[in-house]
Amino acid sequence: MKTTRVKDFMEDHIEMIPAMATLQDAARKMEEADCGFLPVGTPGKPEGIITDRDIGIRAVARGKDPAKEKVKDYMTHSIHTCAKNLTLEEAASLMNEKKVGRLVVQDESGKACGVLSFGR
Repeated sequence: MKTTRVKDFMEDHIEMIPAMATLQDAARKMEEADCGFLPVGTPGKPEGIITDRDIGIRAVARGKDPAKEKVKDYMTHSIHTCAKNLTLEEAASLMNEKKVGRLVVQDESGKACGVLSFGR
C-alpha cells in the first residue's frame, strides 16, 4: 500500500509576498488567493509568514494604516517547513509539536514549493 505523502495533499500554487510589501498588498493577495496565510520572501529564501490575523490584530486593531505599514514589521519571523516527501503522519506530528496549522513545503533543493494546512 502506498504511503500518503505531503506532496499528494499540499497546495502547490504557492503565493509569497516580499517583506517590503505593505500590509494592504498582503491582504489583497490573500483575498485574491482566498487564503489567510502567506509565506514572506522568495521561494528560494522564505523569511517568515504573515497571516490575516497578524494584519488585523498586530496592525489594524492598534490603529496602524495597512497602506503604509510593511509586512516585515508584522510578520512572524519563524517559519516551519517540511519536505514534500514526508508522510502525512510525520507532517501532522510536526504540526502538533510546533503547535501550528500550516507548514511551508520544500522540494529537494530547499525551495518553497507548496503549503500544507488544516482548513483554509
